[in-house]
Amino acid sequence: MAEAKRLVQEAGFEGVSVDLNTSFATTTLADQAALIKEQLNKIGIKVNIKLTANFQDHLNEMLADKFQLTVTGFGASPDPDEFIYKHYHTKGARNYYKFSDPKWDQLAERQRVAVNPEERKKGVKEALAYYPEIVPNAMLYASLNQNIYRNYAHGFGQPVYGPDIHAFYDVYWMEKR
Repeated sequence: MAEAKRLVQEAGFEGVSVDLNTSFATTTLADQAALIKEQLNKIGIKVNIKLTANFQDHLNEMLADKFQLTVTGFGASPDPDEFIYKHYHTKGARNYYKFSDPKWDQLAERQRVAVNPEERKKGVKEALAYYPEIVPNAMLYASLNQNIYRNYAHGFGQPVYGPDIHAFYDVYWMEKR
């Protein structure tokens, strides 16, 4: 805690007041915002929580750049493209953060068009290895879920874990036999 306070002072942020937007559509988001407020207050940063009534209003504020800080959540898919391209590519459909990094975009595009499963796996691993260098947002936690799949979902072997500990699988496909 002392080191965090020192770094805040050194950066000139002690006493700064910021707005933290989220939605009370789920108690999880509101609880996370309260925890962040508590922790930042301890190191000298004042946080004002601004809650929206529903999650869509929250997303609309993000898309309109009407926030300083935000707590949001997004689900994961077994396909790493959900994380790599949709959320963080400059033109990603869910890039609510307006994150843009030319090298990341190149890595995202490369893994997205790989036809060979080994090439795709290599591309995903390269992107995930680069992620810690750019850190577009902070993952506070990831819930560990149990998934149930139909007997015609195949290929869920050893997972590759992303920076938010969501599991991405080498190859998967649907085939009724």
